[in-house]
Amino acid sequence: MTSRMFVNRCQWIHGRDGDVRRFLPHDQEIVVRNVIEPMASNGLRTICLAYKEFVTGSLLNRHAK
Repeated sequence: MTSRMFVNRCQWIHGRDGDVRRFLPHDQEIVVRNVIEPMASNGLRTICLAYKEFVTGSLLNRHAK
């Protein structure tokens, strides 16, 4: 998966001050244009990192019904 595709799948982002906020399409395009594309044009690879929190027990409760 390319970095652009990866970024476009994200819905939330941690801000510089640690706050979590919506990662809107406009914000995603800014990251791609100002970070990913300049690095790629210099022959550099980008690595994206994401995580998803799962609520413990939510799957268990669904299967128990």
